[in-house]
Amino acid sequence: VQRVDPATGAARVVAHLPHRLGHASALLLGDRVLVAGGRTGPDRLTARLWWFEPGSGRFRRAGRLPTPLADAAALTRGSTGYLVGGETPAFSDRVLRLRLR
Repeated sequence: VQRVDPATGAARVVAHLPHRLGHASALLLGDRVLVAGGRTGPDRLTARLWWFEPGSGRFRRAGRLPTPLADAAALTRGSTGYLVGGETPAFSDRVLRLRLR
């Protein structure tokens, strides 16, 4: 996890994911970041969800998506997050709604 200063463009590593992960989606919900799905290897997708707490730099498990998903677009509106499309590993046109608890 990197923190970027938009004014200077400088970036620094502030935390590490608990497991190898790429192609995940990230959503800001409240004061935490929800990391959703992704790839744990070239041909392995995950349905795992993680909460990242920027203040402490810690991750904790947050449940699972209904199906493994990678490369989904992510957006938030208030306390609701949405994952749009992605791969399951086939291309998906599904929209998943995630609510802050």
